[in-house]
Amino acid sequence: MASIERTAYPRFKRAVPVRELHEALTSAAGEIAWAREQTRTPEHLLALVVLLKSCHRLGYFPVLAEVPPPVIEHIRGVLELKPNVRARDDSDRTLRQHKSLVRARLGITADPGRPREVAGQAIQVAAQAKDNPADLINVALEELVRAGPRPPAATPCPPPTTPRPPSTASPQTADQRLSLLLRGFRRTPVGPDAVAP
Repeated sequence: MASIERTAYPRFKRAVPVRELHEALTSAAGEIAWAREQTRTPEHLLALVVLLKSCHRLGYFPVLAEVPPPVIEHIRGVLELKPNVRARDDSDRTLRQHKSLVRARLGITADPGRPREVAGQAIQVAAQAKDNPADLINVALEELVRAGPRPPAATPCPPPTTPRPPSTASPQTADQRLSLLLRGFRRTPVGPDAVAP
């Protein structure tokens, strides 16, 4: 199975360019005022704004510990917080509340079936001409971005349990291929943690 680095999956680069920090991750005054109204501590303020900007940029909620330090440092500076303030959610309840607030702010609703349907259709069409799993995943992700649904949170895909069918596969085999390729996407949170427009 292709690694996440070989796919078109939206993610932060290891070294985030300064231009991206300023263009995509700088909060407007309205966002800052909104976030201050929603939180009580500097740590929660930083965590909420990091989730807001990350979700807006990536289309899903990353784990706070996996957000690159330059992103957190930039947002901390924009919020004018002390350098020792860390982005953290004290509990799962706080994290769920922050995600709910971000969804409401961005106008996102949960529809976990729609992205799978869009990706499945795109892969079925592409499977007639492509054989490489990374190519098929990229086609699905590009179609998801074009169609509007947010892709699920990045999780490593397990290796296929059955051999990959040849590129001259029938439509029935394409369904089996789709099932194998999207197996990693099944780990998407459903319900209040799911992200979709």
